[in-house]
Amino acid sequence: MGAAITAVLERRCRKMNIVPLLDFLKKYWFLITAICAILVGIGVEKNKLDTISENMEKIEKSISAQSVSIGGEIDKVDQKINQRIDEIDERINKIQEQVYVLAGASPELVGLSISDSYKQSVNTCLATLDSFVLSNAAVQYTSIVAYNSKGNELTVEDVAQKKLLIPYKEEGKECFFYGQLDKYGNWDGECIINIYKDRKLILITEAVYDSGDLLSFKQAFPNETERQDGRDVWFFSRRTMKKNFSTGETWDYFRNSDYNQAFTYDSVTVEDILTIDDFQLKVGGKLEGYYNGNTSNGRFNDDSGEAYMVKYFEDGTVRTLYTGKFVDGFPEDFTNHAWMIGKNDTTSKYSYYIGPFEKGHPTINVNYNPNDDNSTWKANQDFIRSEAERFKVDKSVSVPLTGLILDDEAHITV
Repeated sequence: MGAAITAVLERRCRKMNIVPLLDFLKKYWFLITAICAILVGIGVEKNKLDTISENMEKIEKSISAQSVSIGGEIDKVDQKINQRIDEIDERINKIQEQVYVLAGASPELVGLSISDSYKQSVNTCLATLDSFVLSNAAVQYTSIVAYNSKGNELTVEDVAQKKLLIPYKEEGKECFFYGQLDKYGNWDGECIINIYKDRKLILITEAVYDSGDLLSFKQAFPNETERQDGRDVWFFSRRTMKKNFSTGETWDYFRNSDYNQAFTYDSVTVEDILTIDDFQLKVGGKLEGYYNGNTSNGRFNDDSGEAYMVKYFEDGTVRTLYTGKFVDGFPEDFTNHAWMIGKNDTTSKYSYYIGPFEKGHPTINVNYNPNDDNSTWKANQDFIRSEAERFKVDKSVSVPLTGLILDDEAHITV
């Protein structure tokens, strides 16, 4: 039966002239079947890929939406963290303030910039040589004192009883203030300023105030102009304020070099602020001079007749000892009670003169007469030493009178 059907199909195929096609199909049937299967598989996989692509697009959109959401949450978390950090900083500052109070000290504020009104107050009270505000040194309670690192205004209430480290610039100088105000805006406690010009120290002022009233101040500074003797010195002064003048002591030390600024304007810390005592230890060497008396207008001015000055050679022996009145930094006294002991070099003997002085010099220049006890000039070394010893005891002189008094020693403090 099957053979019959096959025969019939072959006869019809010959009539239709498709026998070659049948032969081809018979010969490559398995190959054709495999290709068809592959094509069907490709179609299926294409559909799968289209589906996967659609799903990926959906996933990307979902991820993008989640990213926006997560970004917003991260921002919220950042804000909370920053807020918490600010709260912790504030609590730390309060704890530090309590620690300072318990220790009897004042908390510190750093990273500040000064206001114009407070700069004027600092310049008036501290930044000028031998210039001072004797009482009512203060700023208005409502005025702005400084700005913090964020630019926020700080009033007296914000900074009261806190140590302030404030750098500022003035006429080519870099000034570094370290001090405090009380709750009323008065200068209070120890206040210091260091001033540099061309990176060289030109002034330290260290003042002590009590609710706006100046109790005492110290200053250290180099000579600004060439001196008559051609020597450079460091001046250290410790003075108590009176009305229109100050009284106290000034020490002069031989200066061999400038003191250079060891930090930058923007990097200053409290440790960079020099006190008078610290600086004296750094540069104080050989004593060149000493003055005890009144000062005004930045110069030795004393009409009491009790002031005195000592000058030294570099080997530490006394060059000049004078006691009497001073005008504009020089001995000037017409009372005939002022006197001077001195010599021109270390190998000479001392001479003694009593009488009038003008612009730093004796006005009577006569030769010494050893037989004249009333002569204004004397050269008896025993007499001169006895006068020096009497003077040292009467005045409680704190500096040495080496050369005048044999084996004399004294403890020098600023």
